[in-house]
Amino acid sequence: MARPGEKIIRLLKVHDMPLAGVSRLLASGFHEERLLSLLMLVSLFARGTEAEQHAVYNVYLKNTCSINNWDLVDCSAQHIVGAYLLTRNREPIYRLARSTKIWERRISTIRICREPCCGMPSKNSQKINARLI
Repeated sequence: MARPGEKIIRLLKVHDMPLAGVSRLLASGFHEERLLSLLMLVSLFARGTEAEQHAVYNVYLKNTCSINNWDLVDCSAQHIVGAYLLTRNREPIYRLARSTKIWERRISTIRICREPCCGMPSKNSQKINARLI
């Protein structure tokens, strides 16, 4: 019998769900379905065109209320928000860092994990972290 995590990996390997379906899955009351939807969003973002990446990024930010656990943020924030904003305006990250919602603040923190591996200066990370304190 497969464990829940193994089932999610199997589903992810065979998924071909459009963005609208993934977005509906992200609103699920079940943690595992939200996790699957976020992994699908990461996959859609990674193989998407610039327009598709923009759409995935928007779906992600419009649904932060459903991204409400450590593993949900940690498996997705740097791969979607971090990747999308790597060469763009940082204001959305500063807005998330100022949020009263812990998970939005977590998204801003995990998002900056992408910067050091891409050679970005740590000044941005320090600025964001200063807003979290």
